[in-house]
Amino acid sequence: MDVGDRDGLRIDAGKLHEVLDKYGIANSFELYEGTHTSKMADRFQNHVLRFFDQHLCFQQLAVIPGDLDSSPA
Repeated sequence: MDVGDRDGLRIDAGKLHEVLDKYGIANSFELYEGTHTSKMADRFQNHVLRFFDQHLCFQQLAVIPGDLDSSPA
């Protein structure tokens, strides 16, 4: 998670990070310069999308013929 140093959520986000660490739950915390919405496009492109790319796994699901048929039974 990341939060701006002038963000109203800064203190609570820091506390959440500490609790997750205490319980051994993997997480990351970054404090950046600015408010809640500072440099939003840059942060989304260079941090959020990179996080999703590294941590989400998509697999192609097999489709059984007839499963997606919208006709009444």
